[in-house]
Amino acid sequence: MTTYDYRNHGYLELDYQYDELSNEERRRLNEAMKEIRQQTQQEAEEQARKWLYEAVVPILKNYAEASESMLLIEDKGSAVIASLVNDVGFNMLDTKKRLKMVLGLADHAEIRRDEEGVRMELTYSWDGMK
Repeated sequence: MTTYDYRNHGYLELDYQYDELSNEERRRLNEAMKEIRQQTQQEAEEQARKWLYEAVVPILKNYAEASESMLLIEDKGSAVIASLVNDVGFNMLDTKKRLKMVLGLADHAEIRRDEEGVRMELTYSWDGMK
């Protein structure tokens, strides 16, 4: 059995102790909280990036192979843009459930024709994955 326990175990006592802190202690506490938030944000982005490359990209690679497409992955730092390009377009049948999942995870999806062919562009940002 696996248990996930998210109950409060006393860490909210800070609410009661805050009033007793000196101005210097409050300033130091605020600085520590900023550092903790920044570290938490960075860890969440790293986890989202890892998950994207381990879960989403392999599905896109499989679909690119099945649809005879070229897959381009462009990492913009705060987002990843995946572009699938082929000559004829994209068929998203009911049997392509995994593709539908990664389409649903995209923050932005666009299909258009350009000089290279038909392009499906999917944007995944870290904010959408935290």
